[in-house]
Amino acid sequence: MRTTDHYSFTYGWSSRTLYLIVSATFLNTEDKTPTRFALMQNVPNPFNSSTEISFTLPTDGNVSLEILDINGRVIRNVISANMTSGRHTVVWDGKDNKGQNVSSGVYFYRITAGDFNETRKMMLIK
Repeated sequence: MRTTDHYSFTYGWSSRTLYLIVSATFLNTEDKTPTRFALMQNVPNPFNSSTEISFTLPTDGNVSLEILDINGRVIRNVISANMTSGRHTVVWDGKDNKGQNVSSGVYFYRITAGDFNETRKMMLIK
């Protein structure tokens, strides 16, 4: 199996500092299937009304993607399904499980797929 690196760049700013985040996804060049699990930084971040969350799965399996508040409580179950391998992108609309808009602040998103579990931070600004 031959693999290559695929890099994506995300940028943001705070005060006078520019942040550049580089994430790498390792792909099998023959069939474009990811060779490892990965959770990318949401884009844009900070965001206003919605944001995109991307992840890669090297194998088919059950996936859970949740949005958590600053206290670690699950406020939105974005995905809870069996998914195929590959790169996936979902949009979070800034709403909780009841369909209510959440307030400005820091939130976390957590993916669980098989033994893989990763959490990242994002900021909603209205």
